[in-house]
Amino acid sequence: MPNQRVNASTNQHFNESINQRILGIDPGLTATGYAVIDAAAPDQPPLTIGEVRTTASDPLGARLRAIHDAIAAVATEHRSAFVSVESLFTRVNAKTALQMAQARGVALLGATAHGAALHEYAPAEIKRLVAGSGRADKAQMIAMVRVLISVKQENLSDHMADALAAAICHRQHLQLIAQGRATSRRPSKRATRRAWQEHVESRES
Repeated sequence: MPNQRVNASTNQHFNESINQRILGIDPGLTATGYAVIDAAAPDQPPLTIGEVRTTASDPLGARLRAIHDAIAAVATEHRSAFVSVESLFTRVNAKTALQMAQARGVALLGATAHGAALHEYAPAEIKRLVAGSGRADKAQMIAMVRVLISVKQENLSDHMADALAAAICHRQHLQLIAQGRATSRRPSKRATRRAWQEHVESRES
Protein backbone atom coordinates (compact mmCIF):
# COMPACT_ATOMS: atom_id res chain seq x y z
CA MET A 1 0.00 0.00 0.00
CA PRO A 2 1.51 3.33 -0.95
CA ASN A 3 2.33 5.89 1.69
CA GLN A 4 -0.76 8.09 2.04
CA ARG A 5 1.10 11.33 2.83
CA VAL A 6 -0.26 13.21 -0.17
CA ASN A 7 -0.14 17.01 -0.38
CA ALA A 8 -3.47 18.82 -0.04
CA SER A 9 -2.96 20.23 -3.54
CA THR A 10 -2.81 16.70 -4.91
CA ASN A 11 -6.25 15.93 -3.50
CA GLN A 12 -7.70 19.10 -5.01
CA HIS A 13 -6.71 18.68 -8.62
CA PHE A 14 -4.20 17.29 -11.06
CA ASN A 15 -3.24 19.80 -13.73
CA GLU A 16 -0.41 21.81 -15.17
CA SER A 17 -0.85 24.70 -12.71
CA ILE A 18 0.66 22.62 -9.92
CA ASN A 19 4.24 21.43 -9.57
CA GLN A 20 3.90 17.76 -10.50
CA ARG A 21 7.59 16.93 -10.77
CA ILE A 22 8.49 13.56 -9.30
CA LEU A 23 12.00 12.45 -8.38
CA GLY A 24 12.26 8.67 -8.41
CA ILE A 25 15.21 7.11 -6.62
CA ASP A 26 16.69 3.60 -6.61
CA PRO A 27 19.14 3.72 -3.69
CA GLY A 28 22.29 1.64 -3.52
CA LEU A 29 25.80 2.13 -2.19
CA THR A 30 27.54 1.13 -5.41
CA ALA A 31 24.98 2.77 -7.70
CA THR A 32 21.99 4.98 -6.95
CA GLY A 33 19.63 5.56 -9.84
CA TYR A 34 17.53 8.69 -10.20
CA ALA A 35 14.96 10.08 -12.61
CA VAL A 36 12.81 13.21 -12.63
CA ILE A 37 9.55 13.28 -14.57
CA ASP A 38 6.76 15.83 -14.86
CA ALA A 39 3.42 14.14 -14.27
CA ALA A 40 1.67 17.12 -15.85
CA ALA A 41 3.46 16.36 -19.14
CA PRO A 42 3.19 12.56 -19.44
CA ASP A 43 4.26 12.47 -23.08
CA GLN A 44 7.56 14.19 -22.37
CA PRO A 45 10.83 12.32 -21.68
CA PRO A 46 12.37 12.46 -18.20
CA LEU A 47 13.69 15.89 -17.25
CA THR A 48 16.83 14.08 -16.14
CA ILE A 49 17.88 10.49 -15.59
CA GLY A 50 21.12 8.92 -14.48
CA GLU A 51 22.96 7.16 -11.70
CA VAL A 52 25.51 8.00 -9.03
CA ARG A 53 28.30 5.44 -8.83
CA THR A 54 30.77 5.04 -5.99
CA THR A 55 33.93 2.98 -5.67
CA ALA A 56 34.22 0.20 -3.10
CA SER A 57 37.81 1.18 -2.27
CA ASP A 58 36.75 4.68 -1.17
CA PRO A 59 35.92 5.39 2.49
CA LEU A 60 32.28 4.80 3.39
CA GLY A 61 31.81 8.41 4.43
CA ALA A 62 33.03 9.67 1.09
CA ARG A 63 30.73 7.31 -0.79
CA LEU A 64 27.69 8.37 1.21
CA ARG A 65 28.57 12.03 0.80
CA ALA A 66 28.88 11.58 -2.96
CA ILE A 67 25.39 10.05 -3.12
CA HIS A 68 23.89 12.76 -0.95
CA ASP A 69 25.51 15.63 -2.83
CA ALA A 70 24.58 14.28 -6.27
CA ILE A 71 20.92 13.66 -5.38
CA ALA A 72 20.72 17.01 -3.57
CA ALA A 73 22.03 18.70 -6.74
CA VAL A 74 19.31 17.02 -8.84
CA ALA A 75 16.65 18.01 -6.30
CA THR A 76 17.92 21.59 -6.19
CA GLU A 77 17.93 21.93 -9.98
CA HIS A 78 14.48 20.44 -10.60
CA ARG A 79 12.65 21.33 -7.35
CA SER A 80 10.50 18.22 -7.45
CA ALA A 81 7.29 18.30 -5.43
CA PHE A 82 7.42 14.56 -4.77
CA VAL A 83 10.03 11.90 -4.09
CA SER A 84 9.13 8.29 -4.81
CA VAL A 85 11.14 5.30 -3.59
CA GLU A 86 10.75 1.64 -2.75
CA SER A 87 9.92 0.97 0.88
CA LEU A 88 12.69 -0.73 2.81
CA PHE A 89 12.23 -4.39 3.69
CA THR A 90 14.65 -5.62 6.34
CA ARG A 91 14.51 -9.42 6.18
CA VAL A 92 17.48 -9.75 3.87
CA ASN A 93 21.23 -10.17 4.23
CA ALA A 94 22.15 -7.89 7.15
CA LYS A 95 25.25 -6.40 5.54
CA THR A 96 23.48 -5.66 2.28
CA ALA A 97 20.44 -4.26 4.07
CA LEU A 98 22.64 -1.96 6.16
CA GLN A 99 24.51 -0.66 3.12
CA MET A 100 21.29 -0.04 1.24
CA ALA A 101 19.73 1.64 4.27
CA GLN A 102 22.70 3.99 4.61
CA ALA A 103 22.64 4.90 0.93
CA ARG A 104 18.88 5.27 1.04
CA GLY A 105 19.02 7.57 4.04
CA VAL A 106 21.50 10.03 2.56
CA ALA A 107 19.77 9.96 -0.83
CA LEU A 108 16.39 10.77 0.70
CA LEU A 109 17.94 13.47 2.87
CA GLY A 110 19.27 15.18 -0.22
CA ALA A 111 16.08 14.62 -2.21
CA THR A 112 13.70 16.07 0.39
CA ALA A 113 15.83 18.98 1.62
CA HIS A 114 13.61 21.48 -0.20
CA GLY A 115 10.37 20.16 1.24
CA ALA A 116 9.39 17.52 -1.32
CA ALA A 117 6.80 15.04 -0.04
CA LEU A 118 8.20 11.53 0.35
CA HIS A 119 6.14 8.56 -0.88
CA GLU A 120 7.18 4.96 -0.36
CA TYR A 121 5.86 1.98 -2.30
CA ALA A 122 6.39 -1.73 -1.79
CA PRO A 123 8.33 -3.30 -4.67
CA ALA A 124 5.26 -5.34 -5.66
CA GLU A 125 3.13 -2.20 -5.69
CA ILE A 126 5.52 -0.42 -8.06
CA LYS A 127 5.41 -3.42 -10.38
CA ARG A 128 1.62 -3.52 -10.21
CA LEU A 129 1.09 0.18 -10.95
CA VAL A 130 3.72 0.26 -13.71
CA ALA A 131 3.42 -3.15 -15.37
CA GLY A 132 0.02 -4.35 -14.19
CA SER A 133 1.42 -7.25 -12.20
CA GLY A 134 3.18 -7.40 -8.84
CA ARG A 135 5.30 -10.24 -10.23
CA ALA A 136 6.60 -8.51 -13.38
CA ASP A 137 10.22 -9.36 -14.09
CA LYS A 138 13.06 -6.94 -14.87
CA ALA A 139 12.64 -7.17 -18.64
CA GLN A 140 8.91 -6.49 -18.40
CA MET A 141 9.51 -3.46 -16.17
CA ILE A 142 12.09 -1.95 -18.50
CA ALA A 143 9.78 -2.51 -21.47
CA MET A 144 6.87 -0.89 -19.66
CA VAL A 145 8.74 2.21 -18.53
CA ARG A 146 9.74 2.74 -22.16
CA VAL A 147 6.09 2.44 -23.16
CA LEU A 148 4.84 4.77 -20.44
CA ILE A 149 7.38 7.54 -20.95
CA SER A 150 9.73 8.49 -23.77
CA VAL A 151 13.28 7.53 -22.76
CA LYS A 152 16.06 8.63 -25.10
CA GLN A 153 18.77 6.47 -23.52
CA GLU A 154 19.28 3.31 -25.53
CA ASN A 155 21.21 1.67 -22.71
CA LEU A 156 18.99 2.09 -19.70
CA SER A 157 20.72 0.64 -16.63
CA ASP A 158 18.77 -1.38 -14.07
CA HIS A 159 19.25 1.41 -11.54
CA MET A 160 17.93 4.11 -13.87
CA ALA A 161 15.00 1.90 -14.89
CA ASP A 162 14.10 1.22 -11.25
CA ALA A 163 14.26 4.91 -10.39
CA LEU A 164 12.09 5.73 -13.39
CA ALA A 165 9.63 3.01 -12.40
CA ALA A 166 9.36 4.51 -8.91
CA ALA A 167 8.61 7.93 -10.40
CA ILE A 168 6.06 6.52 -12.86
CA CYS A 169 4.44 4.56 -10.03
CA HIS A 170 3.75 7.77 -8.14
CA ARG A 171 2.53 9.45 -11.33
CA GLN A 172 0.05 6.60 -11.77
CA HIS A 173 -1.04 6.99 -8.16
CA LEU A 174 -1.59 10.75 -8.63
CA GLN A 175 -3.75 10.01 -11.64
CA LEU A 176 -5.83 7.52 -9.63
CA ILE A 177 -6.33 10.14 -6.93
CA ALA A 178 -7.43 12.72 -9.51
CA GLN A 179 -9.91 10.21 -10.93
CA GLY A 180 -11.19 9.28 -7.47
CA ARG A 181 -9.88 5.76 -7.96
CA ALA A 182 -6.91 5.67 -5.60
CA THR A 183 -6.43 2.08 -4.55
CA SER A 184 -6.02 0.85 -1.02
CA ARG A 185 -5.03 -2.62 -2.17
CA ARG A 186 -2.05 -3.90 -0.23
CA PRO A 187 0.24 -6.53 -1.79
CA SER A 188 0.53 -9.66 0.33
CA LYS A 189 3.46 -9.86 2.74
CA ARG A 190 4.74 -12.87 0.83
CA ALA A 191 4.66 -11.01 -2.49
CA THR A 192 6.34 -7.96 -0.96
CA ARG A 193 9.04 -10.08 0.69
CA ARG A 194 9.68 -12.03 -2.52
CA ALA A 195 9.89 -8.89 -4.66
CA TRP A 196 12.27 -7.20 -2.24
CA GLN A 197 14.46 -10.31 -1.92
CA GLU A 198 14.71 -10.49 -5.72
CA HIS A 199 15.62 -6.80 -5.82
CA VAL A 200 18.38 -7.17 -3.22
CA GLU A 201 19.79 -10.27 -4.90
CA SER A 202 19.90 -8.42 -8.22
CA ARG A 203 21.87 -5.60 -6.56
CA GLU A 204 24.37 -8.10 -5.14
CA SER A 205 25.00 -9.73 -8.51
